[in-house]
Amino acid sequence: MEAGALVVDELKDEASNINWANADNKEFYENFSFKDYQKYLTLAGLASSPDVILIKDLILSAKSILDVGPGYGRVIEFAKNLGYQKQITAVEFSDALVTNLQKKFVDDKIIHGDFLKFATDNKFDLILMMWTTLSVFNPFDEQQACFYQCAKMLSDDGYCVIDMLLSNSAEEAITNKASQYYVTHAGNNTTHYAYGQSILEIMDYVAKAGLAIRQIKEYKAATAKRCLVILSLQG
Repeated sequence: MEAGALVVDELKDEASNINWANADNKEFYENFSFKDYQKYLTLAGLASSPDVILIKDLILSAKSILDVGPGYGRVIEFAKNLGYQKQITAVEFSDALVTNLQKKFVDDKIIHGDFLKFATDNKFDLILMMWTTLSVFNPFDEQQACFYQCAKMLSDDGYCVIDMLLSNSAEEAITNKASQYYVTHAGNNTTHYAYGQSILEIMDYVAKAGLAIRQIKEYKAATAKRCLVILSLQG
């Protein structure tokens, strides 16, 4: 395979038969250059941040924000450009990405670690899991655990925003049971596992974690339809 090439295979059998975890993706992200990041962000149609634009009011009204899996800091930078002046907390497990984030966002709290092991007494008004963040956790137990984590850290009046793919429209996705495993093989011989969950799975995760869906915002990003699922605590 050509160096730097990235091939995504929708191989459900391969991924579902491997007991993978998000930790298995770490090497992939350690070798994921900013150039590659920009390339695939553009291909995904997110370079202009249509997703974050939809929640700008939630960002500006939040007294505290937790960004899970910030990558190169796209959402943090967007918030700062909006005029958000409070410190943002971000949890990132990649050594290379953390180093970059700490240099770029010196006034924010960049935590190096696994979100599923992250513990804090702080409560957040806004918790963000944007782009592919949720999908890089396996569906066997990790995705559900993400929702438990969010529920523990969400303030009483706070919101959690989950980004996900839609195959067709938001209305069709409500009844769409289809979900998909993705295995990505990169040119540097690293492998990346992901799982694209359905809205029905999201609804199950949400209910078990004591959360509630408040709104689903559909948006078009280049070649795919996506949506933001906005959650709050039940009650």
